[in-house]
Amino acid sequence: MFQLVREQHTFTAWKVVEREIVTWQEQVVADVLVREDGCKLILLENKKAQGNRYRYVKGEIAFEFNANRCHPGGTVTDTYRVFMEFKLGQRLGEAEWPLDRGWVEAFAYDIDSALRAWPASPDQQVIPVGIISFFVMTFGALPGRDISPGFESNHYTFALGRPIRTRHAPPSPRWQLRTVSYSSKHQRNGKGEAQDHHALVRDDGIQLIRIRTLLGPADDGPDIYHYSDQEVSFDFTAERRVGTGIVTDTWEVQLDPRRRYVNGLSPVLRNEQGARRVTEIIGNIEEALYAWPHDRGYDYETPINRVVFLDAD
Repeated sequence: MFQLVREQHTFTAWKVVEREIVTWQEQVVADVLVREDGCKLILLENKKAQGNRYRYVKGEIAFEFNANRCHPGGTVTDTYRVFMEFKLGQRLGEAEWPLDRGWVEAFAYDIDSALRAWPASPDQQVIPVGIISFFVMTFGALPGRDISPGFESNHYTFALGRPIRTRHAPPSPRWQLRTVSYSSKHQRNGKGEAQDHHALVRDDGIQLIRIRTLLGPADDGPDIYHYSDQEVSFDFTAERRVGTGIVTDTWEVQLDPRRRYVNGLSPVLRNEQGARRVTEIIGNIEEALYAWPHDRGYDYETPINRVVFLDAD
């Protein structure tokens, strides 16, 4: 059983100034979860949507890591992403990194328990934690060696927990997944030629077309969606993935993302359509996203519990 206390702690903070990394010692009165066996999880920095910085302490073992359960727009999800980075030769109690995966997983269970027990702030909606996904990375070189081992041999991932379903309403059967040909300025080849895209099409002809926007191996979103009915069409962004390997329970939607070449549901278009019509359109998008099928290639299927619109009002 964890207990929340407040303690004074010091950590090394940093920022980039004119392409140089500047560091200093920061003192904080930190929130700390303490367990009877002496295990501590210390919140050093709260960066909201960018994630939190924690220090894990148990006996002679102490290390820092980052954890985040938010989408880029700040929406809290059911999924934590934990990033743990160790330097080759780093001392961890009496041991020295690199250590076998079993060593990390043993301490990951402590972190898992503490993050699930961490209390929500008074102004934050209580969202149950389903999956906690760990990414463990090694960096640097061993003393006396000029180069570090390759990336592929020095990182691994694993996940603890299971997805939780809090929304039990079934998706609308009116939407069918189809492949449609559509020309978009946002597609990967950038040529504007018509390409095949996945789309949900409702029985009355309303379409939601997804244009995948792969940016890199660690970030493939948010994707752009094209909404169209008999009277109006526009683009918006939506994402329930974080990077290429994690699917959360929450869609985060921005109807007017103000991005280059994205003609969203702008204030001008909203005024033209009227408040009642805009509410109908948002409802159509929400209905479609709840019905969007789970992408293939993941180890488990995460239910959709929420569709959050950052700029619906």
